[in-house]
Amino acid sequence: PSSQDHALPLMERYVDYCDSGTVRRTVRSSQNVAMVFFRVHTVGSSFTLTVRKPINPFPCNIISQTPEGSFTMVIP
Repeated sequence: PSSQDHALPLMERYVDYCDSGTVRRTVRSSQNVAMVFFRVHTVGSSFTLTVRKPINPFPCNIISQTPEGSFTMVIP
C-alpha cells in the first residue's frame, strides 16, 4: 500500500533476503495483502515460501500485478 494507506513508512515494511544464504524467518503482513518479489539467478535453483493465514469465510480476490507466471493458492 502507499504511504497514505499504511501507518509505517515503506522502509519499515520491506524485508530483503538477497545473498543471505539459507534463511528461515517469519515475516508477518500488517495488512490484508503481502507482495513477494523474487529472482532466481541460477538454473535449477529454487526457494520455498510458506503462507499461513487465518480462516476467512469471505476471502477477497487474489491480487497479482502480472497475468504471466504460474501461481497456486493452497488452502489447507
